[in-house]
Amino acid sequence: MNERPQPGGNAPANPADAVLQGEVEVVTFHNTETLYSVLRVAPEEGYDDPQASTLWRSTRVTAVGLADQPSPGQRLKLSGRWISHRSHGRQFVFESLEPLPPLGADGAVRYLASDAFEGIGETLARRIVDKLGPNAIDVIYREPERLTGVVGLRGAVRESLVESVRAEYERHKLNTFLRSVGLGPRMANAVVRKLGAEAEASIRADPFRLAGLVRGIGFQTAD
Repeated sequence: MNERPQPGGNAPANPADAVLQGEVEVVTFHNTETLYSVLRVAPEEGYDDPQASTLWRSTRVTAVGLADQPSPGQRLKLSGRWISHRSHGRQFVFESLEPLPPLGADGAVRYLASDAFEGIGETLARRIVDKLGPNAIDVIYREPERLTGVVGLRGAVRESLVESVRAEYERHKLNTFLRSVGLGPRMANAVVRKLGAEAEASIRADPFRLAGLVRGIGFQTAD
């Protein structure tokens, strides 16, 4: 088994409040249990590695950390620090991440054509964006009926797309809530697995339900 880039055992090169913003191009590794992920990210202008050459921008950098369901085409804002790993070189170790809307029409096409949406290839994704505009994901969530008439978009695929977009929005909303009450990605994922889509309502109704539900969350944390 190939060695995966791991945080730790390195000399930090920057403060822990650095930000990397860009689009995921490759998910090199993702563990569904621990959420540990290795991503290849195309940084947006202004979010380059501070040690990179000023003449040549990095077109793709390695980012490692905990991510729930990373996929190529996602646009993310990662907070963490740049390090120089002894074996794997420069990489960004992120401690938190925030999903962002795709950037422009091309970004929306890449996201819709990714594995996150079954049955939508690049050609169909382009047709959807041409019809709905660069904010296609938001339009699908709020006005799914506007997908009617997209050439080649069969009914079953359309319904699956709408369900996937809605699930993505709800998952982001739930994870935002769980982070706001102090749960990290791993604990938040464990809570979602235990309580499902009703996690937020359940926790708001009885915060102490968290105690004993997930290993590592006691009454003090729930309080």
